[in-house]
Amino acid sequence: ASYSVFVNPRYQTYLEKIDPYKVLPHFHFGWCTDFCDFHVMKGELQRGYFVIFIADAAAGVGAKTTGKAMRELLDLGLVIM
Repeated sequence: ASYSVFVNPRYQTYLEKIDPYKVLPHFHFGWCTDFCDFHVMKGELQRGYFVIFIADAAAGVGAKTTGKAMRELLDLGLVIM
């Protein structure tokens, strides 16, 4: 099992079709910020996409895991809204 949507090769193809020049903002929010959302946002950031996290519309499972995940994503260039 994986928390990352990138285990599905079609997701990368989808990203390349909707944002081939990596200029569109990719908005993310949701439950499990420190697991599911984290892996999707990390994968997009590592591939050079512009990722914006809507913090008021999200929640993590645990304070420690969420804080660690957010610090890692901020280091990769995540923008928090």
